[in-house]
Amino acid sequence: MQRHSFDSLQDEVLPLLEALAPPPEVGERIRIDRGSDLRHLGVRTPARRKLVANGFSFTRSDDDDADVLAAWNTLWQSTDVADVMFLPLDYYRSRVAVSVPPGLWDATLGWIDRIDNWAHADDLARIYSWMLAADPDGVYPTLQTWNERTDLWHRRISIVSLVHYSGKNAFFMPIDSVLPLLEDTVHDSRPLIQKAIGWVLREASVDHPDAVATFIEEHREVLSGPARRRAESKLGPT
Repeated sequence: MQRHSFDSLQDEVLPLLEALAPPPEVGERIRIDRGSDLRHLGVRTPARRKLVANGFSFTRSDDDDADVLAAWNTLWQSTDVADVMFLPLDYYRSRVAVSVPPGLWDATLGWIDRIDNWAHADDLARIYSWMLAADPDGVYPTLQTWNERTDLWHRRISIVSLVHYSGKNAFFMPIDSVLPLLEDTVHDSRPLIQKAIGWVLREASVDHPDAVATFIEEHREVLSGPARRRAESKLGPT
């Protein structure tokens, strides 16, 4: 396996990102808005994803999946730049929907420990959702464990990972596996948790309207207004 040092990797990707960055005050506003301690350059998402699509020296075709994953893991675990952390999330976001690379779950299992903002959290949860779909028996118990924690990001990711973002085929888990995780967190009044619950209920309601309607009614007093409105947005008139 080819080994890449953190310095060599960051020295390659960071100047490319900096060349795409807006004035520093833009990135700083984003950082403050997200409540993050990471340095934010503020590179726009389409430009960043185009950079990833163009490839880097360590994502060339002569590097195998394990080498590429090791390089991304090195960057994720060591950088203090939010935009650099988005790069591996951009790299895997479409790949996992086709096929989960071997070893991805084990390698990214610890990525959650570096999360300090909703943007990274939700992009990582998108990747986890596809690994959950591919291996529910292997991934779901970890989500259960994270769901029981009081840490905001572990709990939010345990919920958001239950759906493939939104739209057609967003909901893929058995409803009996989803509702217990929502049940255990519905009394958590933090907005990012409540919004996540509402989002998952909304997507679940397409295939399971009765179960979702019952859940909403049973927890109407503790669901926040935004969460309830989101949860009910795809339900028909009652």
